[in-house]
Amino acid sequence: ETNTVEVTLNGHHHLKSVFIEDGLLRLGAATVEQRLNGALHKATAEASASITADRERLDHMVAALTQPE
Repeated sequence: ETNTVEVTLNGHHHLKSVFIEDGLLRLGAATVEQRLNGALHKATAEASASITADRERLDHMVAALTQPE
């Protein structure tokens, strides 16, 4: 099951690519749908975490620049 479907999102959470492992389509639409949704959920969560981390880094950088010496 693991890694039978992989998706790539860009920084705006737009779908850029989909990989479906050979033979997965033979398991039926319901299985493919479940795995695709799982891959999308995982990619969205990872993208959101990355955006949050980027915002925190930027906030720290701006704070360091704006503090008096």
